[in-house]
Amino acid sequence: MHNFLPSKQELKRRHVILESHCELCGDPDESLCHIVFLCLAAKRFWAEVKNFSGVSVPLLHPTTWAMDVLQPDLCSQKLAALLVCGAWSLWSGRNARRHGRKAWKPGAAVRHICNMLEDLAGLQLPVEQKQQKGGGTVEGT
Repeated sequence: MHNFLPSKQELKRRHVILESHCELCGDPDESLCHIVFLCLAAKRFWAEVKNFSGVSVPLLHPTTWAMDVLQPDLCSQKLAALLVCGAWSLWSGRNARRHGRKAWKPGAAVRHICNMLEDLAGLQLPVEQKQQKGGGTVEGT
């Protein structure tokens, strides 16, 4: 949210590198928003998300998207979790490509994060169980 991830645009702004173009699609500015939503790899990834889960990415503003994801009137908790995990997967894939590792496959990444989100959802206790486990009763204390 505060440009702490070293996208090429941020590295150029910090005078670490001279060029900020995306090595995958050639866009002149590889920002975090570009990596997560606008790059060809991101567009393929989100198309796979839609094919796999039926969920479409909402239209988010390029400068406020990271905060917008956390707004309940724009994104449900499930959608926010999917977007955050998707962003992590896209960032990891970008780094793997930059460091010469094996090609990143969007379909496999989508299945991985969808399975991970299902596992996490299964770990959550219903509200009644949380209250019984954590709260106790006045009589029982």
